[in-house]
Amino acid sequence: MGRIDATISMMEFCTLLKWEVMCAERVLVLVLCGLLVTVDAVRHTCPPDNLVSPCTCDGEGINCKKVGNDQGLKTALDRIGGGNYRGFWVQNANLRVLKASMFQKYKIGNFYLEVNNITEVQPGTFTGSEDVVQGISIFGNKLTTFPFTDLKTMKNLMRINIGRNQITDIPAFALSDHPRLSTIILAENQINSIGINAFQNLPMLQRLDLTKNALTVLGRYSLNINVHHPALQVRTSSIVDVYLLFQSVPVLWQYLTVGGRAGNPFSCRGCEYIWVVHNKDILRRFLIGFTCADGRSIDDLYQFNIGCP
Repeated sequence: MGRIDATISMMEFCTLLKWEVMCAERVLVLVLCGLLVTVDAVRHTCPPDNLVSPCTCDGEGINCKKVGNDQGLKTALDRIGGGNYRGFWVQNANLRVLKASMFQKYKIGNFYLEVNNITEVQPGTFTGSEDVVQGISIFGNKLTTFPFTDLKTMKNLMRINIGRNQITDIPAFALSDHPRLSTIILAENQINSIGINAFQNLPMLQRLDLTKNALTVLGRYSLNINVHHPALQVRTSSIVDVYLLFQSVPVLWQYLTVGGRAGNPFSCRGCEYIWVVHNKDILRRFLIGFTCADGRSIDDLYQFNIGCP
């Protein structure tokens, strides 16, 4: 199928394909047309250079890496005045706070607000793009919290990356009930707890990355990913994370990948590893390639040589 001009309506498109009746009666075609509406909504024409500067604009969207700081970004957004864009980039700037409604005149398909100094994302920051946003990346900032409730209205969201921040907990139902969400990256934070049903009903979920965190508390059903993509991978790197997963949701073991030395080294010393010794028959089937920091495998571990009386 060739590129569809942004000016053509969905009914015109369906008519051109002689799908008038199907468009009215068939669920499949309604879904197709709905997806095309989403695509059309983020097609864009770049404003004149004098309006965009110091940002730049091309076929992929707007890049505002030269705005410098919060005020510079606000000035740039006000000058451009809004519009529909496939992507919006701000990287390596000295941003601190993403304010409520700052993008309300925009419809943006993907936000890349990465490697800045952002400490706060206010509720309502992404207002205006709820129907079209497919990806949000705020990787590499200084967030301690995130307005997860804002995501509930983003039914086309496919990717969320808030890795390498300072998030400490994932609230109950934080990322549940997203029909298209396939990738969740929470790696390299300080997450110590995950709330009830945080990842429930995610039929397209293929990747959940929890590596390099400090999980100590899992709320009831917090990792009960009852609906997900068959290719789901859950990544973690802490022996405590592994234990919590093992105790709480054994069904996830078939999807688990452990980071080993690339994440938190497994010392295999002390009584915190006694559960590994007691469950070797099960664990060796799932922790393929697992080694301790000193090179020992699961089969090499016994109570007497892990230093547990």
